Amino acid sequence: MKSKGFIMPLIIVIIAAGIIGAVVYMQRSSDTYKGDDAMMEDDMTKDDAMMEGDEMMEGDATMEVPAPGNEGVDEMMEGGDVMMEGESPKTVTVTYTQNGFSPSPVNVSVGDTVRFMNESGRSFWPASAFHPTHTVYPGSDIKKCGTAEAATIFDACREIVSGQSYSFTFTEAGTWNYHDHLNASEFGSIIVK
Repeated sequence: MKSKGFIMPLIIVIIAAGIIGAVVYMQRSSDTYKGDDAMMEDDMTKDDAMMEGDEMMEGDATMEVPAPGNEGVDEMMEGGDVMMEGESPKTVTVTYTQNGFSPSPVNVSVGDTVRFMNESGRSFWPASAFHPTHTVYPGSDIKKCGTAEAATIFDACREIVSGQSYSFTFTEAGTWNYHDHLNASEFGSIIVK
């Protein structure tokens, strides 16, 4: 009789294990055969936001998370250009060749410097428009060449021979046209934001 008392609980354990096994099997089977939409939803949920170090990835796009202490750094979007506030001024080169100034127009920010490099094989004299006064850029005037103010005006005030350059730092926002004083038909434009 004792053996019959042992068999009944064993049968119950075996049946319970079978039921549990069947439920687990059915659950796994239903997960495997989910419809395409459900599987895509699961994949998108996993990809929507992952943190890896200091980068947050959404799908295939990676976005930098600002480092602590850089909360005051703002992005300014203007015409497709991105400039970080507090970014160091840069120098952009405009090349003067037999075909004129290139590139033109040039986009820079207030405080940036434009370097006019002569690669033409002849001398040139970059200066603010209009020929012959050079007065369009604020404060500029050919009459200031040879004075203490010459360094502050958008005017080389002299011929720049082939292989040399002239640089000017733009402190005023606006669109500033310029020309070659020695050949006024050669001109370009600087856009300062």
